Amino acid sequence: MNRSSKINSIGPPQPFTITSSPSERNRNSARKSLLQEFNELFCQAVDESISEILGANVLPSLYAALEKQYAVTRDELPYRLETMYSILENVFGFRGSRIIEKHIVRKFYHKLGLSFGIVDGYTLKDYVEAARKKIDVRSWSSSNSIAKYVSFTFSGVPR
Repeated sequence: MNRSSKINSIGPPQPFTITSSPSERNRNSARKSLLQEFNELFCQAVDESISEILGANVLPSLYAALEKQYAVTRDELPYRLETMYSILENVFGFRGSRIIEKHIVRKFYHKLGLSFGIVDGYTLKDYVEAARKKIDVRSWSSSNSIAKYVSFTFSGVPR
């Protein structure tokens, strides 16, 4: 079979379309990885807070119970903040859950480089949403990490 018959047997050329520009794909990819970083920092704050308050031995048991009783894994916590809030309240009561919640949020804000202040009536979800708005995940460029973005945006000087 010669080259021309091979080309003709394939059929007419299909139109080539670009659904997004390379820079748009890079921005979307950067947003996704920075959102993952934001969520991982939240999970780290939860891990550290629970370990400091209740002890490191409690953490694996707590995550096992969360998964078994509530079908919530560690990685899902940033997406299931209301569930986490009610679990803390059910397990530790109103006052206990507030202590743990504030500890988690303080650690989380520290990891993000944000200042933390207690706001009456705020829940865990409210604090995390406020952090998202302060950082505004949608405005990060692909070359920034959370630490670079926060230090530049809030102090005016990159660290």
